[in-house]
Amino acid sequence: MKFHTVILPALASLLLVGCATPVAVSHLSLEVHRDDIDTSDRPFEVDSTHCHLYHIERYASSAENDEGQILYVTRNSDAVKYNESGHVLRRHSQSVSILGRSGDTIRHHSFEQNYYNDKGELIEHHEFESDTLDRVLRFAYNDKGQLVEQVTQYMPEEAYVPLLIRYTYDRYGNISSEECYENGELQSRTLTRYNRRGNMLEKSLYRGDGVLEEKRIYSYNRYGDKVESTSIEESGKMHFICCGDGDMEVNRFERTYWLEHRPEWKPIVSYDTIRYRDTYHSRGKIATSQKWDSTRGEWQTTQQTEYNSQGVPTKRYAYGHEQGVVQTLTLYNSRGLPTEEYTRDRKSGELQISFRKEYNDRGDVVLELHYHRYRKRPERISALYTAYDSEGNKVEEWSLDYNGSLDWRTVTEYKDGHEVKVVRYGKKGKLKSTKVVEAEGDVVKTTVTDPEGTVTSTSITQKNDQLEWYREYDQKGELVREIRLDYFESGAK
Repeated sequence: MKFHTVILPALASLLLVGCATPVAVSHLSLEVHRDDIDTSDRPFEVDSTHCHLYHIERYASSAENDEGQILYVTRNSDAVKYNESGHVLRRHSQSVSILGRSGDTIRHHSFEQNYYNDKGELIEHHEFESDTLDRVLRFAYNDKGQLVEQVTQYMPEEAYVPLLIRYTYDRYGNISSEECYENGELQSRTLTRYNRRGNMLEKSLYRGDGVLEEKRIYSYNRYGDKVESTSIEESGKMHFICCGDGDMEVNRFERTYWLEHRPEWKPIVSYDTIRYRDTYHSRGKIATSQKWDSTRGEWQTTQQTEYNSQGVPTKRYAYGHEQGVVQTLTLYNSRGLPTEEYTRDRKSGELQISFRKEYNDRGDVVLELHYHRYRKRPERISALYTAYDSEGNKVEEWSLDYNGSLDWRTVTEYKDGHEVKVVRYGKKGKLKSTKVVEAEGDVVKTTVTDPEGTVTSTSITQKNDQLEWYREYDQKGELVREIRLDYFESGAK
């Protein structure tokens, strides 16, 4: 069964994305081969600066069963080719899977091709599945370059009716209407209205027979912030939410309307109740958050925050369903950083500490203690220590388990602010792995070895103004992932 897919103008703009203003012309011949992906092409003229010329991504994945037997190995590749203006011309994706038991090979590849007019506007988009044309999209534009018509045609043409979408725009360039036709018949119409700031004021969705399915109305304060959102749903109910207008107190409303089935569609108010309310500190920070308890007929505080004279938080209380009962208490230091948190124990009803943090002068966490309690077991504490150098780089981390024994440890070395070596230890200080980072020019090589010094993985990264290239190898030296992105520059000096 085919599903009609729509590319809206926002998506179309992604396909049309270009580069900088042309400043010069240079010639470049491109030829790259990666696992049967051929992106070779004849020399062509380049008239833009710093555009993506092509993008190749290749990676491998596998799965094993409980006995360690390989179930399958899959290698995937994706290549994208751009034209001289930086627009996507072709995209080729392929997947090759080899089944472990039978050794059968399953291949799948797809191909996309774009066509542009002299203005650089996308006019056709073709999609192929295994060399068979599957779908064609056609686009039409007005004199301002705005998309006014899109046709989606599944193949073969005699089996599927085309899907047509028409767009119109307001004087500000926003889409004001969107009409969807199938087999020449109107299926839906969406009308949208904006203000001069570009804020959406109203959006209505109608069926093909003109019946309103959904309508949303928005209003904004003088700052351009959305303060009201009204929705008329298909079921005949309307919900209204007010988010506040910058005052010290915010009321969020929930209203429900029942709509009579009359041509006027006049609403009848069923109830109008404030559901949520936030009050603010004198310095404009939230002091309390409340919600209306309809069962008790009173306001219930869900969260409360205390501040010092400088407006820095000192305590924060979180309340549960029971009115006035604190479920979580958080304490802050003089800089407003959380130092302790207490949670209420369900059995004893007492507030018990759940974590504690300590900071250095820069505000970095140097010690984090977590408290754990399990039924009748004694309280257990796990700890995470972190050490930094004078430049703020994290040079060492170690974690202690409930018994105070080393769980894991990481030691990191830096050079000129860049990571050059990471050594990882496991329980009882046993070496787990060593990662070495070597940089030479714009090429960075990362090597990971096991405790015996055997290389388990290697990656090479190269990045400059013309190239981004990442290659990752497994312990056998086989390439498991590759991402390459080339650029070109103009000949201008």
